[in-house]
Amino acid sequence: MKILAARDGIELPKTYQLVRDIYLWEHHRAELPAAVASLLGRIFDGPNPFATGHITHLPMKAARTRGR
Repeated sequence: MKILAARDGIELPKTYQLVRDIYLWEHHRAELPAAVASLLGRIFDGPNPFATGHITHLPMKAARTRGR
């Protein structure tokens, strides 16, 4: 995410804030900032499930790597 953000000239928040934003989004307490949603969509390829509203599942690429 840091590499893509640097390429696009996007300044990411501090790591603890980024983790907090993603945690709140995962628990349906807040929306992801647009820049973070865009970067996550690019990381996981394909249609961007992070761009609008809540998703019901993680993209397959994320599901395969979870718990490692």
